[in-house]
Amino acid sequence: MAASKSRLLPALLTGASMIGLNAASSSADMMPEEKSVSNLQYELLGRDELWRYGAMESYSEAPFLSELVAAGELPPIEERLPNEPLIHLKGAMLNQILDFQSFFAAPRMMAPVGMIIVSAMAFNAFGDGLRDAMDPYSNA
Repeated sequence: MAASKSRLLPALLTGASMIGLNAASSSADMMPEEKSVSNLQYELLGRDELWRYGAMESYSEAPFLSELVAAGELPPIEERLPNEPLIHLKGAMLNQILDFQSFFAAPRMMAPVGMIIVSAMAFNAFGDGLRDAMDPYSNA
């Protein structure tokens, strides 16, 4: 009788885990479609718009590197770079980084920040009050 119970428990656990795995895989297939939270419009850039390989007409370097080249401790920049170096294109760089248009278009995005600040100040005030109430050296 004990031998049949010891075989029954692993069988039940295996069956339960298979049911759980089946339920998990079926629920993973029903993901909702992705929605934009911020309503920002964006477009994806291709590789040709981000970077390319090619030689440039001229190169510039930091002044301390120019001093090392003049002292003979470092080869010229043309010898240090490959024939066709990787060039990052300016078109993909961030423009108007200090533009607050998106902030003023959706100020509700700052609501969680405000709630965190209010919560932190409330916990601080509660802690100060609790310390004052429990302080054995206070005159009050």
